[in-house]
Amino acid sequence: MAKEARKDEPLVGTIVEAIKEPANEKHDYYCKCDGCSAHMYAYALGQTNARFVSYNKFEHVSISCIPVEMEFDPTAHSEELFDMDTYIMNVCGEVKHIDRGARIPTSTEHRHVHIKTKPLTAINTTNDLYLQFCHAGLEASYNGYSVNEFFACRNNYEEKSHGFTGFQLVEASFYKYHPYTQYMDFNFTPYGKITFEPVHIRLDFGDKDKAFGFYKQHFADKKTWKPKKGVYTRLIVIAGVWEKLNSSDIISICKINKLTQIKFYD
Repeated sequence: MAKEARKDEPLVGTIVEAIKEPANEKHDYYCKCDGCSAHMYAYALGQTNARFVSYNKFEHVSISCIPVEMEFDPTAHSEELFDMDTYIMNVCGEVKHIDRGARIPTSTEHRHVHIKTKPLTAINTTNDLYLQFCHAGLEASYNGYSVNEFFACRNNYEEKSHGFTGFQLVEASFYKYHPYTQYMDFNFTPYGKITFEPVHIRLDFGDKDKAFGFYKQHFADKKTWKPKKGVYTRLIVIAGVWEKLNSSDIISICKINKLTQIKFYD
C-alpha cells in the first residue's frame, strides 16, 4: 500500500496524498513511480488510515515500485548515528572502511519532525537501509554516504549492470540454485516490463550449510517462487561486499556470512 499516487492520468498525473483526497469524488489513481502506469485503488480517502493499494502488483514495471507500498517512517532512526563500517560489520559480518562524503539533503530534510519519546538509534537492518535509500532517492546521501554509490537498483541499472565491487545493497529476484555447490544465482534485473537483457549476481554460502539449506528449501517451493509464467517475482534485497566476476552472465559475487544480509518482500 502507498500513501501517495498519481491522479487521473498514469505517468504524468499529479501526485496526491490519500489522506488529503476527498472521499466523495471519483478518480482513477496510478503508481507514482517514474515510468509505471500500474492501476491503484483508493481506500478510506480523507481518513487517518487512507491509502492506495495495487489492483495487481504484476502491473508494476519493476520490483522497485513495491517499496512505495511499504510503511516507512524516515524519522524512526538517527541519520547522524549511522556509520557504514559498523553497519557492514553487524549485518554482513565483514570489516570495511568506507570514507564518508558531504551530506546531500533529502527531500524531507526541512520538514517538521515529530519528537519521539525514546532515544533514536542508527539503522542496523537490511530492510531499514533499503527503505531509507528508496525514500531518499539516488541523488541524495545518508549521513554523507551517497545512495547511488551503495545502492544497485533498476533506476541505475545501466550504470551497475557491468558489475560492482565493495558494499552494495542490491535489488534482485531469485534465478536458480546450484545443487552440487553452495552457490545461488539471482536476477539483478527485476521483474516487470523491462526491455534490457537480464544479468545475474551470485551468492556464495561457503561453509554456511544451514543458511544454504534454509534458502534452498524456500526456493524449491514453486508455488511460492514461480507465481507468474515461470518467472520468480518476489523482491529480494541483498546486503553484501561484492567482487566482480569475469563472466558473461554473472556480473558480481558476494559471500553470505549471516542471514541478516538477505531480506524478502511479499
